[in-house]
Amino acid sequence: MQATSLGDGAELRPLEPRHAQELLSHMDRGRDFIGRYVALPDAVTDLTSAHAFLQRYETKAAADGGRLFGIWADDTLVGGALFPTMNVEQGTAEAGCWLEPSAVGRGLVTRAVRLIIEWAVEERNVHRVEWRVSPANEPSIAVARRLGMTKDGVLRESYLHRGVRHDTEVWSVLAPEWRASTGAGAQGGDPELGGAGGTLSRKGAPHIDRVVPDLSVSDLAAAVRQHTAVLGMDVLMDHGWIVTLGDGTGHQLSLMTTDATATVNPQVSVFVDDVHAAYRAALEANTEIVHPLTEEPWGVTRFFYRDSSGSVINVGSHR
Repeated sequence: MQATSLGDGAELRPLEPRHAQELLSHMDRGRDFIGRYVALPDAVTDLTSAHAFLQRYETKAAADGGRLFGIWADDTLVGGALFPTMNVEQGTAEAGCWLEPSAVGRGLVTRAVRLIIEWAVEERNVHRVEWRVSPANEPSIAVARRLGMTKDGVLRESYLHRGVRHDTEVWSVLAPEWRASTGAGAQGGDPELGGAGGTLSRKGAPHIDRVVPDLSVSDLAAAVRQHTAVLGMDVLMDHGWIVTLGDGTGHQLSLMTTDATATVNPQVSVFVDDVHAAYRAALEANTEIVHPLTEEPWGVTRFFYRDSSGSVINVGSHR
């Protein structure tokens, strides 16, 4: 697969040994962030190890046992998408990705992985593509959902990372499901994505991952006790001023006292794959922005807008 546009000044290209210095510089910029869930920063620590890592994947590619692609934004390497394993004879492959903090929230990973899955299914006749992810890695799980994958199950304490054993969720998509969900797969994909499989609901629209109601409360602890008792939900997140409850199947409810950085509380939160595209759309529509696009310290990039009825909507992406 050759260099392909991801839109918005970004491009997916084969990541090769000649890019060793770029890869090392990229790792140095995002080492802590990338290394939360994947071992790549621990494998690429200097120029020699960067070259060795890329050489291993070149050898894999020659044997049709894996592929490695880089994501460049404005000619700077900011992430990657890969098949760490691929068995063409069996028709199986495992897909993965990584991204440095500066490139998060633009939908680059979803578009890049969509491209490589399309290539694997249509060009290499892969029948099953897997996605393995930590249960704590919500942005990566959101990518799996956007790509139409099904959660197969959990491998308990199967992944040893930096001395700690972690559970691994296994998601997958089968070739017939992929073709049915993309619609454009056999015809070369969505032209808005430079040939990638999959479609957008309308030109430039971000993909919505989830919508969460936000209830403003005066006594957070009392509200948590009441809603967990009545609805049977569990606490998924607690920042002291906001608590998010969930039922384990994707349904969520947030309770908050006063927003930590905004001057108003939202009534609903909408999480999308590309918050920057959503923000541009809000500005183009002359929508009232009541909290500017902000990289919040808890790992979310978000903005608030007020609709014509006065409701405040929080739009965000996990970094």
